[in-house]
Amino acid sequence: MDNNAIIAEINAYYEMKYANYIAGLDKYKMEELLNKWYKNLKIIYPERFYGFGRSGVKDFVGGICLAEVIYDIPEVKEAVMCGALSLVKGLTTPNGFSDFMDDIIEVVPVSTKLWNETYRHFDENYRWLERHEFSIGEIAY
Repeated sequence: MDNNAIIAEINAYYEMKYANYIAGLDKYKMEELLNKWYKNLKIIYPERFYGFGRSGVKDFVGGICLAEVIYDIPEVKEAVMCGALSLVKGLTTPNGFSDFMDDIIEVVPVSTKLWNETYRHFDENYRWLERHEFSIGEIAY
């Protein structure tokens, strides 16, 4: 088996793992994940938080799920956390965070197509995210 075939196999494995994780995610599990990350961000940055906004929170949840699925590549979790910290500190905007997550998707073994489908899934099925503490509050512009 050549290197390209091995890479394709690894990518397909993570793609399926991410899709299955999203499909198995319910409101309770999602709230648990959000609250865990919220607490961690508050420990790191106890100051006033800027909000992710209605669309940014869906990218953030996608990023959290990515970090949970691709846990054996610690840089993924670190990147999502750094991007989130930049947003809550007001150093970037929700659109900037979304662009940042798009850049991450370019280098992880999850396709842009699946990433976009995940966003739409959250948008259609998890409207309550728009009222979560991460979403509301002042938005950095």
